[in-house]
Amino acid sequence: MATFLQRLGNQHKAEEDYRKALQARHALEDAWASADPYQHVGPLAAGLGAAANDLYAYSAGSTHTARPGSRQHGDLPPFYRTESQQTEIIDAARIVEAYCPTAVNVLDVLTQFAIFTGFTYTVTERKKPGDRPEIPAAPDPLDPDAAPVQRPPENPLVAEVQAALDKWLLDVDWQSWESEIFRRTRRDGEAFLEFVDDEFSDLGVRLKSIEPEQVKEPTEKTATHASDQHSWKYGILTEKDDTATPIAYWVTSQYADKRGRQGEEVDADDVFHLKTEWVDRQAKRGVSDFFSVINDLPGVKKLLRNLREGATVQAAIAWIREHPEGSMPSALGSTPITNRHGDSTVAARYDGATILSVPQGMTYTAGPMGQSDKSSALIESLQAALRNIGSRWQMPEGLISGDSSNNNLASSLVAEGPFVRALEARQWHYRKAYTQLLQRVLDRAASAGRFGGARDSLWDTLELSVECKPVVARNQKEETERNEILSQAGILSNATWSAREDLDRDEERQNMAEDPTKTQAQIMGMEPGDDDDAADESKSNSEGVSV
Repeated sequence: MATFLQRLGNQHKAEEDYRKALQARHALEDAWASADPYQHVGPLAAGLGAAANDLYAYSAGSTHTARPGSRQHGDLPPFYRTESQQTEIIDAARIVEAYCPTAVNVLDVLTQFAIFTGFTYTVTERKKPGDRPEIPAAPDPLDPDAAPVQRPPENPLVAEVQAALDKWLLDVDWQSWESEIFRRTRRDGEAFLEFVDDEFSDLGVRLKSIEPEQVKEPTEKTATHASDQHSWKYGILTEKDDTATPIAYWVTSQYADKRGRQGEEVDADDVFHLKTEWVDRQAKRGVSDFFSVINDLPGVKKLLRNLREGATVQAAIAWIREHPEGSMPSALGSTPITNRHGDSTVAARYDGATILSVPQGMTYTAGPMGQSDKSSALIESLQAALRNIGSRWQMPEGLISGDSSNNNLASSLVAEGPFVRALEARQWHYRKAYTQLLQRVLDRAASAGRFGGARDSLWDTLELSVECKPVVARNQKEETERNEILSQAGILSNATWSAREDLDRDEERQNMAEDPTKTQAQIMGMEPGDDDDAADESKSNSEGVSV
């Protein structure tokens, strides 16, 4: 029977072996990460993963067997099972963004429709059951017989928090953060932000972006790391049975190799981690929107490039001369050319309008681009590939390809359309996320005593509402006519109507009391208005004065 010291020695040896194996694995990952991804790599290919130079081979994805344990530690097969696989997805997505105009267009369209000019953030007092209004409002000048609407007293904390939030949003350039966070999550699959204490900020905090590749599993194990009930995989500390609730993040320095700083543990309260909405919650890391079309995007670029170059050469040929037998025109391809890979070949250049002579013994046959029936098939293949890519985001063909001849783009951008519905769902995801982020910022400010005594109960009395721009421009005339019908039917209140028209009802009523509006009859001169009454009174007073 082994003694206690022997068992302890075996345990320490096992831990040391695990630490060495982990260090070796990370060393390989670091070596892979530092390698030039473009060295000895051919042009971006268009295959389905079988070609050696495919941008992202499907064999790189992890195998997946749906069984207990296949998604432990926050894994998400078949997307990824290791840090290297998750990083490869990010690399591939960034490459297509850099080299494929279609990918850039997709990100631009999604950002412009979903974020547009930014969201609006309003701090209001939380309504509670049993609240009673105390301050009577002014009567409605358009309906003097209506009972006056009453409002509760205004909470001074609302104005204080709103003013501080507005200034902070301006100081940190939050409008740019909105677009950047959205774009990062669609491209990389996730975005990390760190809350950094800043005594010069009105709310005492500023935002710092963390690159996804910085969040990695730590090399060295501490007492916290070695717990049997916890997992540090993918650089996020969680309980093994609850990978959806982060406890801490291990953030590696960008300068770890040069300055010796390996990384640091950052508490989850100081990190905002947002993943794409379609990724399962128990997955520790996100997945790029481009994953399913990662080879289609460079394939479209390659097809379009070949079509463009082929059409350029075809357009340079003015006509073709076939010589009679016995004549000796100059041979085709007499110009030596060195291509970009350094290989020498013989070819012909057609930069301008060229008259092509067919040498004796040769027969001219037009390529696919020179035959109308075949060239149209190539164009149709390109459009089909673009439609396939656009279907990933329910995007109309006119937005993904710029060609709206096959469908009416205006009819696609309606409230009931799939593209609009999909973007509205994404808007809701980011609206909720941004609300949570700003609430955490205001919580930190309240805990630091920046709002007087409101430290732990800020959201017991207040609430933060976030409004986003509509995905499609509304028809204001039709909406106003619809609201008028509902109001006349007695099923729509004036307050709700004002909100739908983006008007502050109380403010408008006060403005109308100070400057009453004229009726249609008054405008047409059929009835006297207030100004007319005042003019008549002034006239009668002046006529009654004797000189």
